[in-house]
Amino acid sequence: MGTIPPQKLLSQWKQETLTVERAIGQMLQHQVLQDNLEQEVGSERRAMQSALHELQASVRSLRTDVDRLIAHTNLPPPSPKRGRPRKT
Repeated sequence: MGTIPPQKLLSQWKQETLTVERAIGQMLQHQVLQDNLEQEVGSERRAMQSALHELQASVRSLRTDVDRLIAHTNLPPPSPKRGRPRKT
């Protein structure tokens, strides 16, 4: 038996065409689905946080490399007012 959308369950309950046993069964099925989705979202969130931390570490490393290159070539440091170059 598949799950019935909550609004349809409520409608059937109001019309008194839904038994208590069936309502409880449907509620349990919805709870299990919700728990599974929450676990998936949690796993995806942790994976995204891990990827973000790796990217942040890469950016710090690249910034260090750029600073070393600037020091090595005796170029003036980039102005903090400058933004990213505009694409034309």
